[in-house]
Amino acid sequence: MVRLLLYCVLGLIFLFQPILAWSNDLTALHEHLNSGEYEKVYELGTTLETSKGYAFAAEALARQVMLGEAKNLKKSSKEARKLAKKSLELDQMNQNALLQHAITDGFVARLSSDVSAWMKKLPQKSFALIETYRDTYPDDARGDALLGAWHLGVARKAGDSNAQKWFGASISEGQRLYDMAIAKEPNDPIIAVNYAFALMALKESEFQDWTLSKALLSKAILVEPTDDLTEKVIDKAKGVLAIIDNEDAARLNAEAFLDGESLDKS
Repeated sequence: MVRLLLYCVLGLIFLFQPILAWSNDLTALHEHLNSGEYEKVYELGTTLETSKGYAFAAEALARQVMLGEAKNLKKSSKEARKLAKKSLELDQMNQNALLQHAITDGFVARLSSDVSAWMKKLPQKSFALIETYRDTYPDDARGDALLGAWHLGVARKAGDSNAQKWFGASISEGQRLYDMAIAKEPNDPIIAVNYAFALMALKESEFQDWTLSKALLSKAILVEPTDDLTEKVIDKAKGVLAIIDNEDAARLNAEAFLDGESLDKS
């Protein structure tokens, strides 16, 4: 009887070992992501060959693109999108995978030429992915922020009039959506800084009032960073605020951030 119980206990231990290892891997991914060890996240995430692992790997690459740390913006963006898709193939309701798919598809569209974006209908595809995320997770402010970024990004590229005519995008709708996101998450520096820079990057002839951008950046720099991403984005906000009276330089730096480039333009 004792031997039988011992075998049962050992069997349970072996049964739970893979679960414990998987849990430890996810904890390690969280820690590496928070500390900015994005290469480690990519390597471990892809090695796991699980939905969550692929989603973490996609997020790591997406963060590098956002922070201007990617060696090749287009290659990293496409790889991140591919990983997000692989994650969704394993779990269609993986929230982080849905989010990263929308984010990275937007990166790919943004880095494509105007002709390629038009011919392949990349803005429309990005819009559809963001709407899918918002419909699935309506309470998540990031969905509103992403769609706000889409509207302002299209308006920045095409001009407000053409953006409305060709894609149904507009500066006013971008602001409305970003305002919704801020209302849901008033202390999120990632949303605030992206919103501020998106407004600053618009054509001077179409948007000149930086009052809101200054207020958003001024509030964002007071937030206590929670990880590598927020710390670095807050630092970028501080850098732009320091030169905001030089509008040309500030605009160039805002554009550089949105384009995945380093913010050192003066």
